[in-house]
Amino acid sequence: SDAPEKLVLDALRTIDSRLSEALDQAGPGTWQNNLAPYSDDAKSEQDHYKMMQTLLVEKCPQLARQRVKAIGEGKSVAKYLKNLLDGTETKEAIKPKIDEEVKAAMEAGLNFNVLCNLWLFDVGITQQTASGETNYFKKGKPMDVPKFLNRTLGMNLLKQKLIVDHFIKHLGKQVTLAKREGTYD
Repeated sequence: SDAPEKLVLDALRTIDSRLSEALDQAGPGTWQNNLAPYSDDAKSEQDHYKMMQTLLVEKCPQLARQRVKAIGEGKSVAKYLKNLLDGTETKEAIKPKIDEEVKAAMEAGLNFNVLCNLWLFDVGITQQTASGETNYFKKGKPMDVPKFLNRTLGMNLLKQKLIVDHFIKHLGKQVTLAKREGTYD
């Protein structure tokens, strides 16, 4: 992954926390359904739950299955971090366990794209808002670059740098391709 360990760990804590909630609601066979938002949840909760459901069930099912298995075996990163905070385990005892779970999650699909989904959601950018599908202000108009960059200002500096560097790299590739094809204006 291009992201530092702390950012990967934060994302894994978020994923494990949401999956643990879903697993606690019913038997293991129905955790996917339990990721869905409830109609009585606040709009922001519904949006977050829907994003997590789409991310874990549709985009990253292998990662979700791996984390569900790990949680079932008592290897939740969220639980490890809670144990560290409440003093029931030491940093020295927990670090190798967390490192093992981070490695396993990355092998199962926790990558920069997954991290970006989580980070961009936190600043109000989803696939729907970026494409204009649910843009309340300009129906049907995709998010423009200045607005995208403005939203990234709501991230911490490290996330900003990683996202903007990634964006610039891919923008450069698109410009080069357009010039080569004669469609650059």
